[in-house]
Amino acid sequence: MEIKVLTQEEIQQLKNIREQNAQLVEQFGFIEYQLQSLFLQKEELSKNLKEVKLSEITLGKQLQDKYGDGTINLEKGEFIPNPT
Repeated sequence: MEIKVLTQEEIQQLKNIREQNAQLVEQFGFIEYQLQSLFLQKEELSKNLKEVKLSEITLGKQLQDKYGDGTINLEKGEFIPNPT
């Protein structure tokens, strides 16, 4: 079997492709890291949203027990009862 020698141009092309592949792997890894970080942030925000919604429901029930059915004008700080 005869060994054949690649040209400098062919060697350089292969090296360039190998370098580009390495850069892509690094970039994909960085993007995946960012995605995981964003996923964790999203989970934390979802937890916070659930807590806020629970607080909203709890306060709504407390106000309804105290004032009855109606609406609140937050700017004026007034409770307007529903007509019966």
